[in-house]
Amino acid sequence: MLMKNDRGIYSQPRVELSIRWARICAVLVLSGTLAVAGASAALAQESAAEIAPTATTTYSLVSNWSDTANPNGTWKYRQGSSALPSVPDFDFAGSSPWTPQPAWAPSNNAGNFLPAWLKLRSGAAGYDAQVGDVVVHSTDDANGPNSGVANVTWVSPGAGTVTLSGGLWEVRDIGRSNQWQVTHNGASVASGELLTGDGHGRSNPETFEKSEIAVKSGDVFELTVTRLTTYRYVVGVNWAIEFTPTPPECTLQDSATYNESAGVLTMKFTLENEVATTWNVWLTDLNSLTLLSSEAQKVTYPAVTITKTHNLSKEGIVGVLSTLTTPTGGIICSSWVLPNTGTP
Repeated sequence: MLMKNDRGIYSQPRVELSIRWARICAVLVLSGTLAVAGASAALAQESAAEIAPTATTTYSLVSNWSDTANPNGTWKYRQGSSALPSVPDFDFAGSSPWTPQPAWAPSNNAGNFLPAWLKLRSGAAGYDAQVGDVVVHSTDDANGPNSGVANVTWVSPGAGTVTLSGGLWEVRDIGRSNQWQVTHNGASVASGELLTGDGHGRSNPETFEKSEIAVKSGDVFELTVTRLTTYRYVVGVNWAIEFTPTPPECTLQDSATYNESAGVLTMKFTLENEVATTWNVWLTDLNSLTLLSSEAQKVTYPAVTITKTHNLSKEGIVGVLSTLTTPTGGIICSSWVLPNTGTP
């Protein structure tokens, strides 16, 4: 709407111009490159959803195995809550049917070599395991009295859904039994027992599958193998996780107030983001755009309140534009407020 001023010139009100300008564009300086982006949070969310990756990635305990790194990407080979150290020439303190090879275990010393995780580099007659199989030797009081329970964890790299599938079997039936359990952030997802004479072997392991489990970044899945009998034994383990990411969700809201006597603009942000982002805040009036802050924002969940202040003389109505951005998704959410700083 045009209004006539005291000189007979038609112009648009300051507020209307600010709102219109915000809706049309905001010139953003991102990583040294000028980019034009809409200031609407809804539009930013929609755009992010359109370009967010949706491809499913399969993580495999066997295929992703490492003899040199622990943690190994999303995987960690553990005893209790601790990562196991590397033992380059492990052979169960000389009692192994397999050739000495790398393993994750407390040591290779008698009385202290359990639990142990390894990917077999050799075969052995009478043992239902082949080269390339991942096996775990559960803990007992004879060779792991001070050790934690054998387990392996997978940590979700982002928000999305996962499908779990796997199988376990006793590598040799000598009258010893184990139990196993898969948990999601401590809650049981699947469990079972590997009992002597149960008929499960490499070709027909005890299997599990769970589909469409919703996850957030940092969610932990843990597979634990523990003994049921006095002595433990070796268990073959297959475990695959299909991860399908979903567009990251975030919240960015601003409640801005101005203290005329102190000349201070206070911006109280409510912020939540499921992926690491860059958080930018700009101050604008009709003639300029000033970057107040640009900083890395780690995954923040649940929402937190963060207050920022800026010394500012009276400039009438100004605009505060804030965005959360990712390298591949662009602006995933934003906020736009128009605080009144009083008549100059």
